[in-house]
Amino acid sequence: MSPQPPAPTRRRRRPPPRAGGLLARVRARFAHFRKTGPFWGSLVLALGGYLILDPVVGGNASFFVQTGLPAFLPVFSGGGIMIAAPVCMVAPSQRMFPAIFAALLAVASLPLANLGGFVVGMTLGIIGAGLCFALDALLREAAGEDGVARRASGRPPIGQGRQVVAPNSRGAAVNDHGVRFGERSA
Repeated sequence: MSPQPPAPTRRRRRPPPRAGGLLARVRARFAHFRKTGPFWGSLVLALGGYLILDPVVGGNASFFVQTGLPAFLPVFSGGGIMIAAPVCMVAPSQRMFPAIFAALLAVASLPLANLGGFVVGMTLGIIGAGLCFALDALLREAAGEDGVARRASGRPPIGQGRQVVAPNSRGAAVNDHGVRFGERSA
């Protein structure tokens, strides 16, 4: 009797990812982040800063030494815009100052930095700053008339909006911070 060759082993295949797997959760979180923050404004702003900075960064160190201080002006304007972009993206509550700062740098890059990155970088910088700054109006419009986001029941989430407790014995109401208003004289 001759020995039989070993049976071929079947490689186990990984199961397909579940619908609620890690990839689906990451995509859902990214979609939420993209919709609720100044994502696209920050992206356009960073692209505008790159286009302002690109003609200068392509040179070598001798360019900066021979030209002197005027060579650093495009670096300051494009670099400032590129720093403002992630600040707007990461801290949406603080996006107004970086957006205004980036818009001013984009306009200032026209005379300071190769016609503002050959006008394209300046235009993208202004558009991106406008998108970052305008997010506030879009969020208020989505929140409702009074600017307070509402739950499905129509009531504001706990800790938001005006929450008034029952009036005290003298007819005055007290808000969250213990301030009385509407007090009647006795």
